[in-house]
Amino acid sequence: MSQFSKPNWFTTLLLVLAVTGCGGSSSPKTGLRVINAVLDSAPFQISNGSENISLGFAEISEIIPVNNKEPVSIKAQDGNFSFNLILTGEENSPLMLLYGSSSISGTKAKLLEHSDIKLHSGQAAVRIVNAVENSDEFKLLLNNAAVTSSPFGAPSEFKTVAAGNLKISVTDSLTETTVFSSEIETPEGQFYTVVLAGEYNLFFKTVIIKQPTS
Repeated sequence: MSQFSKPNWFTTLLLVLAVTGCGGSSSPKTGLRVINAVLDSAPFQISNGSENISLGFAEISEIIPVNNKEPVSIKAQDGNFSFNLILTGEENSPLMLLYGSSSISGTKAKLLEHSDIKLHSGQAAVRIVNAVENSDEFKLLLNNAAVTSSPFGAPSEFKTVAAGNLKISVTDSLTETTVFSSEIETPEGQFYTVVLAGEYNLFFKTVIIKQPTS
Protein backbone atom coordinates (compact mmCIF):
# COMPACT_ATOMS: atom_id res chain seq x y z
CA MET A 1 0.00 0.00 0.00
CA SER A 2 2.81 2.39 0.90
CA GLN A 3 4.83 3.86 -1.94
CA PHE A 4 7.72 6.27 -1.45
CA SER A 5 11.01 7.27 -2.95
CA LYS A 6 13.89 7.69 -0.52
CA PRO A 7 17.61 8.41 -0.21
CA ASN A 8 19.63 5.55 1.33
CA TRP A 9 19.53 7.14 4.81
CA PHE A 10 15.75 7.19 5.01
CA THR A 11 13.52 4.55 6.55
CA THR A 12 9.79 4.94 6.99
CA LEU A 13 7.40 3.54 9.57
CA LEU A 14 3.65 3.88 9.24
CA LEU A 15 2.00 3.57 12.62
CA VAL A 16 -1.68 4.46 12.90
CA LEU A 17 -2.81 4.39 16.53
CA ALA A 18 -6.47 4.22 17.39
CA VAL A 19 -6.12 5.30 21.02
CA THR A 20 -9.43 6.36 22.51
CA GLY A 21 -10.72 7.29 25.91
CA CYS A 22 -13.95 5.36 25.70
CA GLY A 23 -12.66 1.81 26.09
CA GLY A 24 -12.41 -0.34 29.19
CA SER A 25 -10.60 0.36 32.42
CA SER A 26 -7.22 0.09 30.66
CA SER A 27 -8.03 3.13 28.50
CA PRO A 28 -8.14 6.24 30.70
CA LYS A 29 -9.94 9.28 29.34
CA THR A 30 -7.25 11.73 30.41
CA GLY A 31 -3.52 11.45 30.69
CA LEU A 32 -0.37 11.93 28.69
CA ARG A 33 0.95 10.26 25.55
CA VAL A 34 4.64 10.54 24.67
CA ILE A 35 6.36 10.06 21.31
CA ASN A 36 10.14 9.63 21.21
CA ALA A 37 11.61 11.36 18.14
CA VAL A 38 15.19 11.44 19.51
CA LEU A 39 17.44 9.04 17.63
CA ASP A 40 20.52 9.09 19.88
CA SER A 41 18.92 8.92 23.33
CA ALA A 42 16.61 5.94 23.11
CA PRO A 43 15.06 4.50 25.09
CA PHE A 44 13.39 6.97 27.45
CA GLN A 45 12.10 5.81 30.82
CA ILE A 46 8.68 7.18 31.80
CA SER A 47 7.11 6.79 35.22
CA ASN A 48 3.92 8.15 36.80
CA GLY A 49 4.47 6.62 40.23
CA SER A 50 2.60 3.42 39.49
CA GLU A 51 3.73 2.53 35.96
CA ASN A 52 7.18 2.38 34.38
CA ILE A 53 7.46 2.51 30.60
CA SER A 54 10.46 2.14 28.30
CA LEU A 55 9.95 4.09 25.07
CA GLY A 56 12.17 3.36 22.07
CA PHE A 57 12.86 5.58 19.08
CA ALA A 58 9.76 6.49 17.02
CA GLU A 59 7.52 4.74 19.54
CA ILE A 60 4.47 6.32 21.12
CA SER A 61 3.14 5.41 24.52
CA GLU A 62 -0.43 4.54 25.32
CA ILE A 63 -2.29 7.07 27.46
CA ILE A 64 -0.40 7.37 30.76
CA PRO A 65 -2.78 8.22 33.64
CA VAL A 66 -1.83 11.46 35.41
CA ASN A 67 -3.09 13.53 38.30
CA ASN A 68 -2.23 16.89 39.79
CA LYS A 69 -0.29 15.38 42.69
CA GLU A 70 1.99 12.70 41.24
CA PRO A 71 4.45 14.02 38.62
CA VAL A 72 5.27 12.15 35.43
CA SER A 73 9.01 11.54 35.23
CA ILE A 74 10.72 11.30 31.83
CA LYS A 75 14.40 10.38 31.63
CA ALA A 76 16.79 9.51 28.81
CA GLN A 77 18.71 6.30 29.39
CA ASP A 78 22.02 8.05 28.64
CA GLY A 79 21.37 10.48 31.53
CA ASN A 80 21.51 13.59 29.33
CA PHE A 81 17.86 14.56 29.74
CA SER A 82 15.28 14.32 32.50
CA PHE A 83 12.33 16.29 33.87
CA ASN A 84 9.15 15.94 35.89
CA LEU A 85 5.75 17.12 34.67
CA ILE A 86 2.47 17.62 36.49
CA LEU A 87 -0.76 17.76 34.49
CA THR A 88 -4.15 18.73 35.87
CA GLY A 89 -5.99 16.13 33.80
CA GLU A 90 -7.84 18.86 31.91
CA GLU A 91 -5.55 18.78 28.88
CA ASN A 92 -7.47 15.89 27.21
CA SER A 93 -4.51 13.53 26.82
CA PRO A 94 -2.02 15.86 25.09
CA LEU A 95 0.89 14.50 23.07
CA MET A 96 4.36 15.09 24.51
CA LEU A 97 6.96 15.31 21.74
CA LEU A 98 10.57 14.42 22.66
CA TYR A 99 12.85 15.70 19.89
CA GLY A 100 16.31 17.07 19.07
CA SER A 101 19.47 15.14 20.01
CA SER A 102 21.91 14.91 22.90
CA SER A 103 24.89 15.51 20.58
CA ILE A 104 23.69 18.40 18.37
CA SER A 105 20.98 20.80 19.54
CA GLY A 106 20.11 19.10 22.82
CA THR A 107 17.08 17.01 23.73
CA LYS A 108 13.84 18.98 24.02
CA ALA A 109 10.23 18.38 24.98
CA LYS A 110 7.05 20.05 23.75
CA LEU A 111 3.36 19.52 24.50
CA LEU A 112 1.30 19.30 21.31
CA GLU A 113 -2.24 20.26 22.16
CA HIS A 114 -5.14 18.61 20.42
CA SER A 115 -7.18 20.65 18.00
CA ASP A 116 -10.47 22.16 19.10
CA ILE A 117 -11.52 23.26 15.61
CA LYS A 118 -15.01 22.32 14.57
CA LEU A 119 -15.19 19.71 11.84
CA HIS A 120 -18.27 19.68 9.66
CA SER A 121 -20.04 16.62 8.37
CA GLY A 122 -17.81 14.52 6.12
CA GLN A 123 -14.54 16.14 7.29
CA ALA A 124 -11.32 14.97 8.97
CA ALA A 125 -8.12 16.93 9.70
CA VAL A 126 -4.35 16.38 9.36
CA ARG A 127 -1.22 18.26 10.53
CA ILE A 128 2.55 17.68 10.26
CA VAL A 129 5.26 17.92 12.94
CA ASN A 130 8.92 18.15 11.88
CA ALA A 131 11.04 16.56 14.62
CA VAL A 132 14.04 15.72 12.40
CA GLU A 133 17.29 17.07 13.83
CA ASN A 134 19.34 19.23 11.38
CA SER A 135 16.44 19.50 8.96
CA ASP A 136 15.07 22.63 7.31
CA GLU A 137 11.40 22.19 6.50
CA PHE A 138 9.02 19.50 5.31
CA LYS A 139 5.86 20.01 3.28
CA LEU A 140 2.65 18.05 3.79
CA LEU A 141 0.70 17.07 0.69
CA LEU A 142 -2.84 15.74 0.89
CA ASN A 143 -4.11 14.03 -2.26
CA ASN A 144 -1.05 15.44 -4.10
CA ALA A 145 -1.79 19.06 -3.14
CA ALA A 146 0.65 20.87 -0.81
CA VAL A 147 -1.32 22.27 2.13
CA THR A 148 1.14 23.19 4.90
CA SER A 149 4.74 22.93 6.07
CA SER A 150 6.65 22.55 9.32
CA PRO A 151 10.09 23.86 10.33
CA PHE A 152 12.09 21.92 12.93
CA GLY A 153 10.23 21.42 16.21
CA ALA A 154 7.06 23.19 15.13
CA PRO A 155 3.65 21.64 14.45
CA SER A 156 1.66 22.99 11.54
CA GLU A 157 -1.98 23.94 11.81
CA PHE A 158 -4.55 21.23 11.18
CA LYS A 159 -5.87 21.14 7.62
CA THR A 160 -9.35 19.82 6.92
CA VAL A 161 -9.91 17.12 4.31
CA ALA A 162 -12.83 15.10 3.05
CA ALA A 163 -13.26 11.98 5.17
CA GLY A 164 -12.50 8.70 3.45
CA ASN A 165 -9.49 7.48 1.51
CA LEU A 166 -6.62 9.99 1.77
CA LYS A 167 -3.17 10.04 0.19
CA ILE A 168 -0.60 11.59 2.51
CA SER A 169 2.80 12.63 1.15
CA VAL A 170 5.73 14.48 2.69
CA THR A 171 8.44 16.27 0.70
CA ASP A 172 11.79 17.69 1.78
CA SER A 173 11.59 21.43 1.09
CA LEU A 174 15.36 21.61 0.50
CA THR A 175 15.65 18.85 -2.10
CA GLU A 176 11.98 18.64 -3.20
CA THR A 177 12.30 14.88 -2.67
CA THR A 178 9.25 12.85 -1.63
CA VAL A 179 10.31 11.12 1.58
CA PHE A 180 6.99 9.53 2.51
CA SER A 181 3.78 8.54 0.76
CA SER A 182 0.89 6.37 1.89
CA GLU A 183 -2.87 6.05 1.72
CA ILE A 184 -4.99 5.81 4.87
CA GLU A 185 -8.66 5.85 5.75
CA THR A 186 -9.70 9.01 7.58
CA PRO A 187 -13.02 8.58 9.39
CA GLU A 188 -15.32 11.55 9.73
CA GLY A 189 -14.48 13.75 12.71
CA GLN A 190 -10.97 12.32 13.22
CA PHE A 191 -7.68 14.23 13.63
CA TYR A 192 -4.27 12.88 12.52
CA THR A 193 -0.73 14.07 13.29
CA VAL A 194 2.11 13.13 10.91
CA VAL A 195 5.40 13.13 12.88
CA LEU A 196 8.83 12.96 11.24
CA ALA A 197 11.39 11.72 13.78
CA GLY A 198 15.19 11.27 13.75
CA GLU A 199 18.22 13.01 12.23
CA TYR A 200 18.59 14.45 8.73
CA ASN A 201 21.05 12.66 6.38
CA LEU A 202 21.27 9.83 8.88
CA PHE A 203 18.04 8.05 9.72
CA PHE A 204 14.44 9.02 10.34
CA LYS A 205 10.96 7.58 10.39
CA THR A 206 7.45 8.80 9.74
CA VAL A 207 4.73 8.08 12.30
CA ILE A 208 1.03 8.79 11.81
CA ILE A 209 -0.86 9.30 15.06
CA LYS A 210 -4.59 9.29 15.54
CA GLN A 211 -5.89 11.77 18.11
CA PRO A 212 -7.80 10.13 20.97
CA THR A 213 -11.53 10.67 20.91
CA SER A 214 -13.47 11.84 23.93
